[in-house]
Amino acid sequence: AAGGEPLPDVSTHIFEGSHPKLSSSEVTARLTAQSHAHGQRLVCSAANEAGPAPAEASVTLDVLFPPSAPTIEGLESPHVRAGDTLRLVCIVRGGNPPPSLHWDKVLVALGALGRGTAGTGSTESTGRALGALGALGGHWELWEH
Repeated sequence: AAGGEPLPDVSTHIFEGSHPKLSSSEVTARLTAQSHAHGQRLVCSAANEAGPAPAEASVTLDVLFPPSAPTIEGLESPHVRAGDTLRLVCIVRGGNPPPSLHWDKVLVALGALGRGTAGTGSTESTGRALGALGALGGHWELWEH
């Protein structure tokens, strides 16, 4: 074998009981699996002057790797007004197998309940905050932090 990246290891073995002219050859390819190698086909071929075409064996790499960290798009500010309609998109890139995405339905609000505000009880504040989340659909819980 000549060249290649990474360089292959090549060795020849003559097994016990074999005729001296019959041999078995072995070539080893060493690689570090990386996400960009997923789906690549590796081919080992053997040829000599006795055959019209090389004999081949191949394997297609199925490299498992995690997705990127999720990002959320569609919210310019964490402050929204009651009645606002929001469209939030959770985006991840890559991953094998493909990742499943979901939204958790528990919201952590930092001081959103207005504790101790005159004329506004925490139950009423909670109701208004949950009402503002209605546009997101589903069942939401507001947790005071």
